[in-house]
Amino acid sequence: MSNSSTQSNDKKDDNVDEFLLVEYSQIADSFLKSEELGETRVSFYIILATAITGGGVTLVNVEDFPNIHVLFILTSIILYFFGFLVLKRMIKRNISTDEYLRALSRIRNYFAFKNPEAIPHLLFSINDTKARKYTIYDIFGKDGGLVEMVNFFNSIIFGVICYLVLDLYNVKDTLIFSIVGVLISWILNFLYIRERYREESVKITPNFPPSDPVEVIHAAGGILWRDKSKNELLVIHRKRYDDWTLPKGKLMKRENWSDAALREVKEETGINAEFLDFAGCNCYEVEGVPKIVVFWNMAPINGAIFKSNTEGDRGLWLDIDKAVEKLQYPGEKKIIQKIQYNKNS
Repeated sequence: MSNSSTQSNDKKDDNVDEFLLVEYSQIADSFLKSEELGETRVSFYIILATAITGGGVTLVNVEDFPNIHVLFILTSIILYFFGFLVLKRMIKRNISTDEYLRALSRIRNYFAFKNPEAIPHLLFSINDTKARKYTIYDIFGKDGGLVEMVNFFNSIIFGVICYLVLDLYNVKDTLIFSIVGVLISWILNFLYIRERYREESVKITPNFPPSDPVEVIHAAGGILWRDKSKNELLVIHRKRYDDWTLPKGKLMKRENWSDAALREVKEETGINAEFLDFAGCNCYEVEGVPKIVVFWNMAPINGAIFKSNTEGDRGLWLDIDKAVEKLQYPGEKKIIQKIQYNKNS
């Protein structure tokens, strides 16, 4: 009776895992389609805005079209409101994108703790599961995106409208007033975008209690073998922690696991590496916060010479037995031991 119950539970777990993998694939596909649709909308708007603005500026100076000045003003106003509608749609699209990312994160974390072997199927990963906090850094930093681009072009169009209206009434210093108009439009749109994200963060917060495993530290690294025969691997010493470990580190914002793994290996060893295959996943807690570290087997591309750096000051090429003995963390030892077992079996 007990064996029958266990088999039934295992079957249910398998069904849940299969369902979540399918769900993950569908959510990831929806996310990519949302990204593609957003880029298409913005591209269409930019082309339209550039064409109308360029054509209008050209025709304004042609005497054969006496009413073109007023027509261009009206067209620019319509274009400005169209751009604002695009901006609103892009904000909604970003909010939907964040929902996709949170859903993907939940499924990744479920498998990372319950079934680490499923991790290779879930490597579509963007480390951004929190509500957006729209700041100046988000605009001028590396995370500036399509919303910021629409805001920029819309502000330029508003400046053109100001210039045309002032020029129509022969107002002096039209250029200066137009630049002021650009800045005012940009600031107002910026405040609107930030408020929309703030409203969304209020909606999101109740759905993320501390017990929810969404707040997880994501990290990646590499088991760097001297060559593809996998006889000797590199173990590094980190001066900051005074430990012997495998090269690894946290994901940067909106960085996927595989890119982070290659970057960390390069930063901590000075060696450019390539992937061989997936090695395993190490899961543990850091001050009560779950941490997932995904490892790949790697091999050097252009030489296996360790270079001392601020992250890793020493590196040793060791065979598997000596590496297991040298490593200080049980989870990393188990991954290496599993590789050795698979190699010998």
